[in-house]
Amino acid sequence: DYVFEIIRKECSACPEQVLRWKIFATGGGAFKFEDRFYKELGVHVRKNDEMQTIVSGVECLLDNIPNECFTWVPKETPLTHATEFVRKDVTTDPRKPWLIVNVGSGVSMLKLDEQQTVQHGKVSTYKRVGGTPLGGGTFLSLGCLLTGAKDHVELLEMAERGNAKAVDKLVGDIYGDDYKGLGLSADTVASSF
Repeated sequence: DYVFEIIRKECSACPEQVLRWKIFATGGGAFKFEDRFYKELGVHVRKNDEMQTIVSGVECLLDNIPNECFTWVPKETPLTHATEFVRKDVTTDPRKPWLIVNVGSGVSMLKLDEQQTVQHGKVSTYKRVGGTPLGGGTFLSLGCLLTGAKDHVELLEMAERGNAKAVDKLVGDIYGDDYKGLGLSADTVASSF
């Protein structure tokens, strides 16, 4: 509704310009709200494949914005109970294969392979290799039911004030100490709630 209200305001200010807009959308909402955009606002929605858009977006970040893609890796020290991590920038070479994990209502895992040359350049091939229906939608629904929170912002604020160790199962809870066979400290999260 928020997006529709913004477009309505723009329509009242300069309707001829809004009718020339090209709105691109992905995911379920692109299909769910396509008719509403046209019937209520006279605006056509151009639907793009959600997974291809995610792949293209990640590649665009890697190719054009230095230090935008990064990961957190354990600090290189002997195994201790400390949970220190350092930021490590992701470089584009070597790039493939990669696993992109997209967390939305659910979670999709995409394996990116080598690029193929097509008429207008190169595109990566990808395949959905897994996923789970437990994602942001699950977090929002359970969180609101259990805590009385009204939205995800309130849930995140509550999470910042909370103590994950009070609800998560740690490696130490399972093994009693570090799991040296995999290099996991006792403080490593084994299962999140």
